[in-house]
Amino acid sequence: MTGLQLARRWDEVRGLRMRSLVVGDPEGQPVVLVHGLGLASESLADMASALPEFRVYVPDLPGFGGSDHPPRALSIKGLADALDHWCEVVGLTDAVLVGNSYGAQVVAELAAREVEEHRSRRRARAIALIGPTCEPEHRSLTGQVSRWIANGSNDEGGGNPLALLGPYLKAGLRRTVRTAWAATRHRIEDRLPIIDVPVLIIAGELDEISPLDWTERLVGLLSNGERRVVEGGAHSMHGSHPERLAHLVRLFVRNRVPEPAGAAT
Repeated sequence: MTGLQLARRWDEVRGLRMRSLVVGDPEGQPVVLVHGLGLASESLADMASALPEFRVYVPDLPGFGGSDHPPRALSIKGLADALDHWCEVVGLTDAVLVGNSYGAQVVAELAAREVEEHRSRRRARAIALIGPTCEPEHRSLTGQVSRWIANGSNDEGGGNPLALLGPYLKAGLRRTVRTAWAATRHRIEDRLPIIDVPVLIIAGELDEISPLDWTERLVGLLSNGERRVVEGGAHSMHGSHPERLAHLVRLFVRNRVPEPAGAAT
């Protein structure tokens, strides 16, 4: 790893205090990493540290990590709202938004909404989705639990229930379950065709929660998308393969992400 020091910051966002980790070059391309279900910014800290040439922000979504808890668990649309407002407070536009697991649904929802609202200034210049959920064949709480159990035997990066217990208890089991239920109500496959910025889908070879055939279907819905497969990666690739994920995001930005309008050449 790079050994870079991650700074913590807190921002007031629509009456809630949101915590984030920040690392990297202050003049670099802004990159926002969005964590998965029940987790927090620390789960993506190794990946963030492996992107020193970028300005990387890793927020805790409301209800998770060090951020305040809203009165009710937020839906995917509500979390996309919160991410949008947080970007506004921090002053982020033309960022590369990277969502992990259900965080991919949050990022995709925000990117699609920006197209529908005909925004002239976008939060997302491009997006990357790591193990995006939820596959329709298992789009229920019981279905997701069964996939999680099947994935566990392959997962070296945090699939162990004991590794997840701490963050889940901090968020609250009720909030975590309700957020999981909300994720099963959201159809990412309906949102991806709307998105008009470059999209990278990163799939784990051994991922049972976001299997290869599902991610192949998703990339087929994109007008400007590509897929990369991490050999030996299961669903918690952010823990087992953070440098590999960072490398794939780096190549994506270099090769597929255009310079913002008016940028110096």
